[in-house]
Amino acid sequence: MSFLQKGNKVKTINLSKFVGENFKSLQKATIASKAPLFKGVMNPLLSNEDVKILTAMGKNIPLLPLQVQKVLASAASLDEHSRVIYSGDTGIGKTISGIALAFLYAVRRLQLNPKASFNTVVVAPPHLVKKWQNEARRVLSDVIQINIIEVRGYQDFDSLTKKGEFLQGFNLFVVSKMKNAASYRSKQVFVVKQLFSEFETEERDARNRKVVMKRKGLRWHYTCPDCGASLCTPTPAKVNGEKVAPKAEPLSKTQTSCRKCEASLMQPISGGKISPAEYLGRYGKTGCIDMLLVDEIHEEKERDTLRSKAFGQLVSKSKKVVGLTGTFLGGYASHAFYTLFRMFPTLFKKDLGVMKKTGG
Repeated sequence: MSFLQKGNKVKTINLSKFVGENFKSLQKATIASKAPLFKGVMNPLLSNEDVKILTAMGKNIPLLPLQVQKVLASAASLDEHSRVIYSGDTGIGKTISGIALAFLYAVRRLQLNPKASFNTVVVAPPHLVKKWQNEARRVLSDVIQINIIEVRGYQDFDSLTKKGEFLQGFNLFVVSKMKNAASYRSKQVFVVKQLFSEFETEERDARNRKVVMKRKGLRWHYTCPDCGASLCTPTPAKVNGEKVAPKAEPLSKTQTSCRKCEASLMQPISGGKISPAEYLGRYGKTGCIDMLLVDEIHEEKERDTLRSKAFGQLVSKSKKVVGLTGTFLGGYASHAFYTLFRMFPTLFKKDLGVMKKTGG
């Protein structure tokens, strides 16, 4: 580290030494400019009740002091914003910390009303589904009554829908990312309109040369159900005075969304297979997921995949969302953008000017 002195002489000092010698004043200035949400480091007494809850959870496997601080800091963010990214290297204890966060909020809820429920959904890579279940049993055994449900199909989410039976207590649903984003049979949807419009035809002139002629007549237009934009080239509705039916499949098989508004053109076929996320997205009660824990959340970074869409569907039904990852950024802004957009949709839309000024 270097800086200029009088006479433009450069003095070089060790950065670690500078921080060490000025730690208190640097800390004070940092806190004054950006006060942290979690005040437990400076004033541990403020977190006494939550520490007692986490200590009770540690009956089987105690959390390390730094893990407790990180869990409580994450809880402070959840209390303020309802969303948090819990990032750390392999071996830092992301699984047990995620369980601790869910346990903390479940105890808070059930202490106020023992007959209530606290529903946590864990979305994990396939090879970690059993790990989450085993870890929860190992950590919470004889600490709290917990129902652990491995989600093998959409029916396992019935208790979170209006038609399902209420499940009391602390409930932990663990679903594989592959099952959660399972594809289902679907078909393209579009609106067919018969309109009198202008179109071009290729004809031959007196010298047998090809010329493009503009005509007007009845045409079948295939449009987006959301914005009404044309999806493909219109087809004739009449030929030589005879009516012609619209095409049953006018769109390309690869065309799954509207090029103008980007709305999906795919609709599940009745009786087709439906993913757990799609099921909750359609039938889940508002806020039916009290806490959504997404393991390896960096895998949801894509803009338009079944997995990222499933993530968005679950977020829309969740009161609180926790993303767990060791590699949140892969070097590109897009790696974080779509993940954060799905976690904070209202905030992003407002900042990007997408929402009206009077919007929420």
